[in-house]
Amino acid sequence: MPQGAPITQDSDKIVSDAGSYMLASVPVKSVTVATRRRHRRTGFTLVELVTVTVVIGTVASIAVPRISRGAEGASAAAVKADLAVLRTAIDMYAAEHGGVFPGENPDGQGGTARSENAFLSQMLKFTDFQGRSSDTRTYPFIYGPYVAKAMPAAPIGAYQGSSAVKVVITGPERVSSGNYGWVYNVLNGEIILNTSAEEEEVIQERFDLPKGDIGPAQT
Repeated sequence: MPQGAPITQDSDKIVSDAGSYMLASVPVKSVTVATRRRHRRTGFTLVELVTVTVVIGTVASIAVPRISRGAEGASAAAVKADLAVLRTAIDMYAAEHGGVFPGENPDGQGGTARSENAFLSQMLKFTDFQGRSSDTRTYPFIYGPYVAKAMPAAPIGAYQGSSAVKVVITGPERVSSGNYGWVYNVLNGEIILNTSAEEEEVIQERFDLPKGDIGPAQT
C-alpha cells in the first residue's frame, strides 16, 4: 500500500482511497466468537458436580422403595394366583370324580394312594373316573388335565422355588422336614403355601395374605 494514502474503516472491510488495494477484514463478531470457542472450558465445576450428585441421590431414594414395593406386590399376587388355580383345579377334579379329591386314589402308573406322585399325576394328566391316569386322551381317560404343564413353584417363603407337595390327611399345617413348597390335605382338598413358623406372621402382614393361604388352615 502506498505510504500516505488515507484509509477509512467500516465495520466490514478496510479500503484505500486510491482504490489500488482492498483488504477484506475479518468481522469483529466472528473474531469474538472464535476466541470464545478456543477458550471454552471442557470440564465441570465443583458446584455442578455436587448438584448432579444430589439430584441422583434424590431420584434413587424415591425409586428404590417403589421398586421394592412393586416386587413385594408381584410376589403376593403370585401366591394368590397360584392358590386360586390349584384350588379350582382340585375342586374340578373332585366334581368329576364323585367327590374324591386328587391323590386319594392310586393313579395306576405307580403312584400309590395318598401320595405326592398320585396327586401330581391326577392333576397334570388325563384320568378316568377312578383316578387312573394316562399321558394321552383316550377313552376312558377323558378328564383333565386340571393344571397346565407343571405344578407351580412356591413364589415366596423359606421354600421358595420348590414345587414339591407334602400330602397329609390332617390340617393342612406347615411342615419343616423336607423341601416342600405346598402342603395338601388329600381328604378335604385344602392346599396352602408352606412356610417356616418364624416367617408365617411376617409374610401374612407384609404380603397381606389371608391366614388360610399360609400356615395352618383356619377353621
